[in-house]
Amino acid sequence: MSHQAVPTSHWDAANKNRSRTDLVALGLIEVRDGRVHSLVPDNASAEDTLRHAAMKAATLQSTREMLLEDPHRTGVEIGEEIGRRFSRNYNSEASKLRVGNALRRWAIWLEPHLVDPTNSKGAARLRISAKSERPGIGAPSFATPENIRKAQAALDEGIRAEDVAKMIGVSRATIYGWSKQGHVSIPKAR
Repeated sequence: MSHQAVPTSHWDAANKNRSRTDLVALGLIEVRDGRVHSLVPDNASAEDTLRHAAMKAATLQSTREMLLEDPHRTGVEIGEEIGRRFSRNYNSEASKLRVGNALRRWAIWLEPHLVDPTNSKGAARLRISAKSERPGIGAPSFATPENIRKAQAALDEGIRAEDVAKMIGVSRATIYGWSKQGHVSIPKAR
C-alpha cells in the first residue's frame, strides 16, 4: 500500500465531515498522527473493497435481513430495530429516520433487489440514491410540491411542526429548514 496519507482536516473538508468514522469502522482507513491512511491494497478496486467490507458489517447484515423479510420497512422502523439489536440509543424520530434511511440506502447499494418492486416511486428514489456516483447527491428531495402543500395545510390547521414532519415522513428539522427556505410558513406560538 503506497497510498499517500492525507491530513484529517483535508479529508474532513473534502468529505464534509462524513464517512471517516464509517470507513475506519469498516477497516478501510486508519487515522495516525493526524493523517488518514488507506488500508486498501494498491491492486484492489476501492469500490469492490468497500462493498466487501460493508457486506460484513453487522448492522448492514441486520438491515438486509429486515428488508428481505419486509421490503416495505421504513427508515424509522429500521432505525428502531437496529437501535434495539445493537443497544444504540437513537432517542428521536429524526435520529431513527436518519440512521434507518442510511442503512437502507447502503443495503440497497449492496443488493438492489432488496427494493420492493411494487413501490415504484420509493424504489426509483432508493435506486437513484444507492447508485449515485456523485458524492453528496442522495435521494431526491422530499420538498415536492405535494409535500409542501400538505405541510402548509397542516401547519395552517395548527398542527405542530413535529407532527407534520411525522405525517410526511421527514425530520422536524426538515420542516424548519423548509420554513427558512420559504417553502412553508410556521405560525408563531400563541
